[in-house]
Amino acid sequence: MTYLLILLALLVCREARLRAMLRHHQPLGQRSTGPVHTALLRHASLQSSPGSPFPEPREERVLLWRLLGLTLHSRRCSVALPAQWDARIDNLGAEESDALFRGAYRLKEWAAPAPARTTTNPRPHPASWYWGSFHFFG
Repeated sequence: MTYLLILLALLVCREARLRAMLRHHQPLGQRSTGPVHTALLRHASLQSSPGSPFPEPREERVLLWRLLGLTLHSRRCSVALPAQWDARIDNLGAEESDALFRGAYRLKEWAAPAPARTTTNPRPHPASWYWGSFHFFG
């Protein structure tokens, strides 16, 4: 029981630290699959790079996977923005820098609806979640 309380306290501390780090990030999109929620956040700012005394415009996007409100995993992607954008970094839209990001960090990935189920059986087999994860032929 003590180990469970320690684990719970560590999870709460980790979640509080992560929320404090991401408090300036703007939400771009959210998806839910049962109790698991996925969110995409962004933050554009002027940041100094190591070895350079001058700040440069950068945008950071974060993918969060949460289960019942607690963050299970997070991934970050940060890109350098063109130097001309530093004057309007506060008014920069997410669409303008979207082409600089890859894969799941792009807005078009979040605009597409979730793929529909293509099963003809209205009641899937109870173990289909397990067997559906294996691909035997290709």
